[in-house]
Amino acid sequence: MDFPYKKILKQAWILTRQHRFLWGFGLFLVFGQLFYASVLVGDQRSLPNQANQQQLTNWFIANQNFALLIFAGVILVLLALILVYFQSKAGLILSVKALIERQDTGFRKALNQARPVYHKILLLSFVIGAVTFVLLFILAAPVAYLWLSGYFSRAMMLAAFALAIFIPASISLFFLNTLSAIFITLQKLSLQTSLKASLSLISKKWSTLLVFSVVLWVLALTAFFATLVMVSLILVPFVWLAELAYLQGNIYFGLYVAGLSLATFAFFVPLSIIASFYQTAWVLAYEELVKPIKTDESEQSAVVPEAA
Repeated sequence: MDFPYKKILKQAWILTRQHRFLWGFGLFLVFGQLFYASVLVGDQRSLPNQANQQQLTNWFIANQNFALLIFAGVILVLLALILVYFQSKAGLILSVKALIERQDTGFRKALNQARPVYHKILLLSFVIGAVTFVLLFILAAPVAYLWLSGYFSRAMMLAAFALAIFIPASISLFFLNTLSAIFITLQKLSLQTSLKASLSLISKKWSTLLVFSVVLWVLALTAFFATLVMVSLILVPFVWLAELAYLQGNIYFGLYVAGLSLATFAFFVPLSIIASFYQTAWVLAYEELVKPIKTDESEQSAVVPEAA
């Protein structure tokens, strides 16, 4: 049976467009993803230079209590952001399931229903991240050793072999993380059972999952870049007018504030819609993939009448 890609994407868009409370979940998902992306792309250029480091150290020494308070506040905000991210993810999954079954749901109700399960999704992400890190280290360490030892050709050959292992493995780990989160949320499975169920599904539908994820990623990235273009078009006129006013001797701070406010709104609202659409599509794909499994289970559990 052909997988209904178009039908799923269309239904995901209809649900996302009609039920705007899903955008609230999407907003928290965006915040979490932006934080994760900022950690990944951070480099040495974002760190203070030696002079600034000395000034920062002196300030911390002179204001130890205040510095510790700020540090503790930042840690608490980050922890809260992480917890809200995973609770919102579980809440969005539960909301989509309720909507397709025509059950009553809402933002607050789904968040409350997500409380018993979201910590399992957090643990799941930690496990998948740890496995990914260990796999990357095992594959990269020999390559780095050969390269530092001067065996450049051997290092390049081994790197190509390592990539041939890591790319499909990381894709499978992504599927494992995505599907296991849905199994945990909708079927209330343990972490171990959800991983086993996801592995079984991935082994049977790997090519289908790959095609669906590529299509979904292309749509999401296209919408993301379109959002960046829209934000740029909003910002440019305000910045130009503000600079023109400044050159004429007037400082219109309100122009900067208005432009920044509109740009922020134009940035986060579309991203919230994209994030909610993305997760909604995965829930619908999951429902379609497990249909044959549910059918087989119902047929096996059916009571066969005894012959007279």
